[in-house]
This record gives sequence, C-alpha cells and structure tokens, in this order.
Amino acid sequence: GDTGAGKTTLFDAICFALYGEASGSNRSSDVFRSEYAPNDIPTIVELTFMVGGHDYFVHREMAYYSSGKPKPSNDYLMVEDKLTKGKKEVTHAIKELLGVDATQFKQIVMLAQGEFSRLLYASSNDRVKIFRNIFHTKNLQELEDKLKNKDRELEGAVSKKKTELDTLLASLSFNTQEAYNS
Repeated sequence: GDTGAGKTTLFDAICFALYGEASGSNRSSDVFRSEYAPNDIPTIVELTFMVGGHDYFVHREMAYYSSGKPKPSNDYLMVEDKLTKGKKEVTHAIKELLGVDATQFKQIVMLAQGEFSRLLYASSNDRVKIFRNIFHTKNLQELEDKLKNKDRELEGAVSKKKTELDTLLASLSFNTQEAYNS
C-alpha cells in the first residue's frame, strides 16, 4: 500500500499482540496509547491466529492509570482450554509456538517496510539461526552434529589402530635369507 495507508499500524498491532512490543526498531510501544484516550479506558490488542490446526487467542493490555491508580498490564494467551497469563509467560509461549523471537519475527514480517534488509545484512551465524527457526531444521542440525562427532570418533579409532599396526609391523623382523633356505 501507499505511504500512510496504515501498514505499520497493522504490523505494530500484530507484533504487539504476539511479543508485547512495536514492530519497528525506531518506535516503542509507549506510543500506542493515544494521549487523548480517557485514563480509565484500557489500550487493548487482541489477535486470533491458527498454528498447526489449533486456534490461539492472545490478549495484550497496556498498563494505564484509572482514577489516578496504576493498572498493570493484563496479558494472556488462550488455546483450547489452556490459559497462559503474564507478559513474559505469554511472550515465551508465543516464541516457542512460532519458533522465532520478536527480533526474528520483525525481520521476516517487515519486508514490505524496508527493515527486512537487516536480515540480509545480518551476520551469517544470525541468518543461519533465523532460517533454522523459520524452517524448523534444528533436528537436522543436531543430526549433522552427531554424525560429525561420530566421524571424528571413528577417524580417531582408525588412526589409533593404524599406529598400532605400524608399530607391530616395525617390531617384526624378517630374515629373507632364512625364509628362502627353508
């Protein structure tokens, strides 16, 4: 969409619902609450999404003041009959569910906003981690690591046996003349 069409607002709402923070690195979630909103009205973002055939509902409510008293944030994640409460707990559950943290999510989702270039310029190790999480290849990496370790272990065993064989062969003396006369 055109500049000013509201894409960033939607990305901010989705990112805030999932991770409790703004989608852009140059904004904080403090700007989400309108200065014109009455103090006793909460600022809430709710998102329903589906992963693996399960419906998830996340509710994020920013801390605010009502009647001069602070009201803490009220965050929860609901899937079927399971409820997760608390800002950190919800964020952790969503990270585990989606397989990416807030930074990685922003790098992937913000392609249209120009921030995806940070993924392109990320170090090789960071890109590997991001793509491994996105494509769920952690098990393959673990298998590769186990195979490499086994290969090293077997190479060491072969090298040791070769050394033993060379030592044994060196200790043997052959008298070719005796062998010929027999």
